[in-house]
Amino acid sequence: MRFKSTNKYGLHFPGRVSEVILPRKTKQRKSSGKSYWGIEDVNPKYMPSWAHAVMARQVGPFLFLQGQIAINEEGKIIGGFGDLPEEGRRQLRQALGPGSYHADSWEGPIASQAWYCMWKTKRLLEERGTNMDNVVFVTTYIRNIEWFPILERVRRIFFKKGHAPGTILQVPRLGISDDVLIEIEPLAVIPGYY
Repeated sequence: MRFKSTNKYGLHFPGRVSEVILPRKTKQRKSSGKSYWGIEDVNPKYMPSWAHAVMARQVGPFLFLQGQIAINEEGKIIGGFGDLPEEGRRQLRQALGPGSYHADSWEGPIASQAWYCMWKTKRLLEERGTNMDNVVFVTTYIRNIEWFPILERVRRIFFKKGHAPGTILQVPRLGISDDVLIEIEPLAVIPGYY
């Protein structure tokens, strides 16, 4: 892949990419003599879109996911450990340690929502032929930055080789309800696409 950092008038823009010349070995469509990757929308049934948008978009080897919030297939917001599948309760018990698993714990709601968002992301990535190790960037929106240590413990469940670089932002509100505590927006690559 070559990057061209000058515009059509020959002006150079340092640090800014104005055009990407793509390799010709990939699945592509032709237009105006340049090659472009096709775009495919991804809408799994187990990921309801509360925003009425596509849940993911694949462009060549890149998979852009819509921000994931902890909302289950029935449209219910995950509120705590009891709302998770057994796999989630077991993994969080191990990650958080004794005492943290109690339903009234301060960690319960954020740990449960973070786990559910990561779990949905993992399912979608595996369905598209990739995995969490191929996540290249994650933007995380969280209601309280003091939950960051809890988020880190949950991330370790899913990112076995260390989590991807990213940005974490504290925001006053997320999504459809004040009960939504976290939103995770990952970007992944699909290996072997070329």
